[in-house]
Amino acid sequence: MSDAIRSASAMVKKAQNAGRELSDAVETLRSRVRTLKAERDRIRALSPPMDIAIGRIRQWAGEMRDVALSGSNGFIPTPSHFCDREWSPSYHINVEQTFNAYLMPLFLEAFERATREHYETIEWISDDERETSLIQLDRDLLDVEMAEESVIRAAEASGFPIVRRGNADPRAVLAHDKALP
Repeated sequence: MSDAIRSASAMVKKAQNAGRELSDAVETLRSRVRTLKAERDRIRALSPPMDIAIGRIRQWAGEMRDVALSGSNGFIPTPSHFCDREWSPSYHINVEQTFNAYLMPLFLEAFERATREHYETIEWISDDERETSLIQLDRDLLDVEMAEESVIRAAEASGFPIVRRGNADPRAVLAHDKALP
């Protein structure tokens, strides 16, 4: 084998190794992007503090009871109706609304207890912690995407085209070279 062929062969190997290293670097950064996005989704999906959930339950129960007591969807008996000398069982009684009117406090107590027990088994986060975590994750994500764009541009400048992700942050893709790491 001639020196020219050996030299060309060595250059091809170096280029292949360089291309592989650039590709591996981009894949490492993309893996980090996926991890950060998954963590962001997880933080967004966490339950609010228990007092928020209990407040929502109380609001819902109060609204249900108010609607029931308004009697807008049928007759709701009161104790005086059963004491009436002229009482007749032919009244149209709305059982669901009667339940909501009279048993809602018992239901509310049981539901609050079940919710408190449920909160012992789940992960939750305060609104302030959620906001702080999401801001930091978004910063970290942008930093990683800027690094990814920097590697892609270096690869392109060296003759190794790398396809950008369709969901890449436009702030990174459109960033000036001086803004990239």
